[in-house]
Order: sequence, then C-alpha cells, then structure tokens
Amino acid sequence: MKVLSLFSGIGAFEKALEKQNIPYELVNYCEIDSYAGKAYSIIHNESEDKNLKDVCTVNVTGDIDLLVHGSPCQSVSIAGKQEGAVKGSGTRSALIYESMRIIQNTMPKVIVYENVKNLLSSKHAPVFEDYLQTLENLGYKNSFKVLNSKDFGVAQNRERIFVVSVLGEQEFVFTDHNPVRQTLKEVVEPVEDVADKYYLKDEYIQSYVINTIQYKPENIMKVGTILGMNGHDILKRVYSQLGIAPTLTTGVTGNSIPKIIALRGRPHNGKNYQMLEPQAGDFSNTLTTFTKDNLCADGISIRKLTPLEYFRLQGFDDNDYFKLRENKFSDSQMYKMLGNSITVNVLEYIFKNLKKQNLI
Repeated sequence: MKVLSLFSGIGAFEKALEKQNIPYELVNYCEIDSYAGKAYSIIHNESEDKNLKDVCTVNVTGDIDLLVHGSPCQSVSIAGKQEGAVKGSGTRSALIYESMRIIQNTMPKVIVYENVKNLLSSKHAPVFEDYLQTLENLGYKNSFKVLNSKDFGVAQNRERIFVVSVLGEQEFVFTDHNPVRQTLKEVVEPVEDVADKYYLKDEYIQSYVINTIQYKPENIMKVGTILGMNGHDILKRVYSQLGIAPTLTTGVTGNSIPKIIALRGRPHNGKNYQMLEPQAGDFSNTLTTFTKDNLCADGISIRKLTPLEYFRLQGFDDNDYFKLRENKFSDSQMYKMLGNSITVNVLEYIFKNLKKQNLI
C-alpha cells in the first residue's frame, strides 16, 4: 500500500499503521518544521530525502493508495486567534486547500483527515463543507465523526474530528466502540525519576495558579477540588475537570488556567507531605505544546508533565522518546511536536476498521 503523508509532524498516522501491523510503502512525507521532519525520519527510520517540506510545492501525481493529512489547526482552534481557513486568506489553516489540490492530482483510494472539533462551528463550517464537497465532486464517499482520545486507551481528553473518504461507491463506517480507559497512574513516571526542573517554585504557583483562580472564579469548576494547606495560598491538591489531564495544544496562553493532575507527593522544602496517587478515573486533558498548561500536583508541589509522559499520552512508544532524546532533542521541541501530533490510538481504531471493511 503506497502512502502519501501531508502535514506529517512526527508521523502519528504511520505509527498507527505500524502498530496495527499494516504493511505500507511511504512515497513521501511532508513536514515544513525542520525538527519535526528530522524526528519523523528518526522514529520511522525513513530518509529525510523523502520529506517534501513545503506543502505548497508538492507536485506528486498518481499511484497513491492512502493519503493522510491533518492540516494546521491554529487558525480555527478555540485556543488560537480564530482567523479562519478561508481559501486565499493566507492563514496556516487555509493550507487545507493545498491538500485538496494534491488529492485532485493523486486521486488516492482512501483519505484520512484530522482536525480540531471547532472546524464544525458555524464560523468555520463553510471551509469544512467545501472540503467535503470537493472530495464528493471527485467521486469520494465521506464519513466523519468527532472522537475523543480518552475513549481509546489514552489518558487524555482530546476531541478531534476525523474524516475518512473512500473513492467509489463504498462508504467507511465508524463502527460502535466501547470506551477503553487508561488512568494517569499508568502514564506518570515514578516520582524518583522526575527531575527537579519539572517542578514549579512556590512563588510561581501562588502568582500563576492562585491569582488565575481568584480573578476568574468560573474556572474553579474547571479544575475541581481546591484545598488550602496550613492556611497558606498554596495548593495541596488540584484536579482537572473530571480528573482528566490537559489537552496538549500549541501554547496560546490567553486566559487559560493550568490543568493540573494529582500525583504522589514528594519531599518539599524539607518536609514530607501525604503521598497522593492518581485516582481511578483520572485522565489527561488535551495535550498542548505550551507546557505551563500541563501541570501535575503532588503533595503541595506542582510540576509539568514530562516529555516522556507526553509521548505516552499521545500513544507513542517510550522507545520513540528515547530515540529523540539520544539525538539531542530538547524538552521544548518534544513538547511542541507531541502537542501538534494526533493520538495514535484513535488512528489505530480507524485503520483497523478500514482493514476490516476491506478498504485498505
């Protein structure tokens, strides 16, 4: 099966194919970010020469079985500036029209597309409808559904829309799926393995967390239970909404509040506090590339999720993390790449069903 990958990131689509033992031949991948492009080649053992980089210059034609893409979401995401994705607007999200051009030139048998749920909103729906109509005019049957990563064995609350388009008369069916749940307890690193640099200083906790809650009372319901510690304005335990860890996104600060998960306690300022464990129903919220939005609370200490935990929360293997670490990728680079990625487990569900329905 010949695969063309656009807006490839670190290759979540390809990782899903590999984990489902579906053989494929990569024709090309396309990733303009140099770090993500290099990471893709390392994780998937592919030559960087296969990277077409700028999607606007892609000129592949014919003989493609599967095209996978997830055009940039920043301009339509709730966390972004809402500039939109209208054709000719010049926004990053408008690059979806480059996907349409490439699809018309290659006419792949199957297309899988992913983007943020907000693409269905009234403001951005015309672009989404344009995408569907363009493919329909080319002879594709479109099926789409909003899927949440937390239902597919990943402790992250991440809602995304997925579109599967099949050339011809057969239509892909999103089969019923019984939620498979993972808890944060299965994801977090042992407390003794987490370096001090991931922990926030007390003054930062007070100014960033407490003040945010104080001036935005409506956010209290988002973080859940807040308990004081010895009368001081320091959090003893903070849970994210529904006990789920945060969505990994692209790092817009805006008016967002830190999403915090409860972990085991550890010595803090020379004192030992009660050991806390993630609760049975704890999940991560959607992972972002802005690490201050992804924090963990253990005892009265609060820390960020580690890059390794990011990999796990997106369905990648620990070995993928270690490969990049060995190649000197920084924390910030890995946070960004994983925040921009697609959850592998959800894609596995789609590819598994494509195979069962004899579409790939």
